[in-house]
Amino acid sequence: QILNKIHQVGPAVINNKPAGSWATIMLEQVENLHNFYARYLPQQMLAVIVPVVILIAVFPLNWIAGLILMLTAPLVPVFMILVGIAAAESSQKNMATLAHLSGQFLDRLRGLETLRLFHRAKEQTSHIENTTEHYRRTTMDVLKIAFLSSAVLEFFTSISIAIMAVYFGFSFLGQIEFGAYGSTSITLFIGFFCLILAPEFYQPLRDLGTYYHDRAAAIGAADAIVDFLEQDCLILQSEQKQTLEINNAVDIQAENLIVLSPQGHPLTEPLNFTLPARSYTTLV
Repeated sequence: QILNKIHQVGPAVINNKPAGSWATIMLEQVENLHNFYARYLPQQMLAVIVPVVILIAVFPLNWIAGLILMLTAPLVPVFMILVGIAAAESSQKNMATLAHLSGQFLDRLRGLETLRLFHRAKEQTSHIENTTEHYRRTTMDVLKIAFLSSAVLEFFTSISIAIMAVYFGFSFLGQIEFGAYGSTSITLFIGFFCLILAPEFYQPLRDLGTYYHDRAAAIGAADAIVDFLEQDCLILQSEQKQTLEINNAVDIQAENLIVLSPQGHPLTEPLNFTLPARSYTTLV
């Protein structure tokens, strides 16, 4: 779709942005969308299926252990959402800075001889250094939020497992008598089984948090891609376009031809010319 859109808008629109910006849209931002579909979405399904299966296995043995898992599990997605809001915003800024830096760097390389000729190389080098520093800061902001989300997941996972371990510990000491069904006592097998499954219960949620930065990066990339794909104003309406089936060479004659910009503004005065058949014409 991106390539088709670029083909539709034509060179007039493409020249309005540096080549590095187009390369960023077609490479880095598309790659970020791939990570979202290849990593985050499958893990999102596992984060729902695996905890439900473990709850089905734990609840028949001890309802307190199952209740602890069920009550603490929603805390992880809630804090992921809160952290993800800030991560998405930072990722959007990071993508915009990367596109600007890519375009700027490629344009300066192409015009390096001209910059040296007019003694502007040092000034542009300093300008690129400032843009690179800004990109470094935005990248570190995204990484800080990613580490924060991981820390939140680890904290709630550790607290939840610790609560379950304390419960079974007091149960084995005889301080707690509830949790088992009927007259069945809490055995070592039940406690050991539940404690072994507890980390596996939270592991899909932790992995989802690890891949959550892929979602934030995909949101930032998708905004830039969608903005470009939805810029219908850049394309001239072509409902009246006609396809001519021509088998023989023909002359082309233009009368009062006006060339329009992609935005629909006239770029030339009315033109009148004739292009003879089987001839070569150069437009300057």
